[in-house]
Amino acid sequence: MRLRSSGLRPPVSSDDPAGNPPIDSARPASETASSRPPSSSVAVPADVVDPGARLRRRLVAALAVLASGTLLGLAAWMQPASEGLGTHEQLGLPECGWILTMNLPCPTCGMTTAFAHAADGDLRSSLVTQPMGAMLALGTAVMFVAALITLVSGTGVFVQLAGRSWTTRTPWAIAGLLLIAWAWKMATHRGLL
Repeated sequence: MRLRSSGLRPPVSSDDPAGNPPIDSARPASETASSRPPSSSVAVPADVVDPGARLRRRLVAALAVLASGTLLGLAAWMQPASEGLGTHEQLGLPECGWILTMNLPCPTCGMTTAFAHAADGDLRSSLVTQPMGAMLALGTAVMFVAALITLVSGTGVFVQLAGRSWTTRTPWAIAGLLLIAWAWKMATHRGLL
């Protein structure tokens, strides 16, 4: 197994039944592969090659469970503000400066309220309050469940989900959705919707 993972092939005796010439074991397999017919390879789980992989997955999953569980727990503990923003003040944070100075919501205004609605199971109110906050709350809940499965079982569910959902386009999609949600929040704050 060690030779296969390092890219080297074991030496072949001169009396090889397939009639293949001896291979210099010091040469990488890529240099000698053209002289040999392709061999059937068996997929080896990463845990067999790297026994610490499962432990690392569980540690990352534990951190994700802690972070997402804390967010969801705080959101469930808070009472959503009826105005659609200001729920964060229950955590001792100041009122939004944008609202105070310009009477205009900031890009994240209402997200804590949307999280609180979602944690209470009121997804409709969460979406109406701040669409991006509702999506982030749902994403946090999915992350919590996937990370919990990985933490308990050691499987790569959380790592696979995170790897598949983050691409080079993801930051652009998040920025676009944030702008749309901000426009929605400004329109609802002004009473246009």
